[in-house]
Amino acid sequence: MSNDVTMKTTKKEMLEFINKLQKELEEKEKNKLNPEKVKEETRKVTTVKNADETLESSLSVDIHTLKLSINRELTSLSDKIEAEAI
Repeated sequence: MSNDVTMKTTKKEMLEFINKLQKELEEKEKNKLNPEKVKEETRKVTTVKNADETLESSLSVDIHTLKLSINRELTSLSDKIEAEAI
């Protein structure tokens, strides 16, 4: 089958040619969308990675703060118990 449509081309050949062109156009459209999808996926991965890092650092800070608070309260309770014992 040639790429040129002429007056002698049969209906079947024309349909095949049209289908081939449609597939080529669809592939081109997919390729156009791919950079956008890749960019979006990269942004999502970066966002998730940043959120994980923030969560981890925030979590460790919260745990550290909780430990300090518990130690202060235990020290305070210990001092009160010693004061009452005397």
